[in-house]
Amino acid sequence: MESLHQKQNRNVSIDLIKSFAIGLVVLGHVIAGSVTGSGNTILMDIIWTLQIPLFMIVGGFVVQFSRKVNNAKTFFQYVGRRSLTYLLPWIIWTFLIRGLIFG
Repeated sequence: MESLHQKQNRNVSIDLIKSFAIGLVVLGHVIAGSVTGSGNTILMDIIWTLQIPLFMIVGGFVVQFSRKVNNAKTFFQYVGRRSLTYLLPWIIWTFLIRGLIFG
């Protein structure tokens, strides 16, 4: 859990840009899954052009400020933490939501 001091040092602008990029991904998937022929529209071209590059640029910017990796132990700790951060929501979605609700 982050301390209060660490939370105060967050750059809210970066969080907002990441949220916008995530929103574009969700919007693109919703439109693609529910609107017939949506792949040939200018709106979808704009969404597909922006969503992932924007998220990757912001993610790369944030990684720059991560703790430096000096040895193998630090590297594996970093990879383990990051993997858990990304895999936990995927595991919850895949096994609980899709498995239980959608069968």
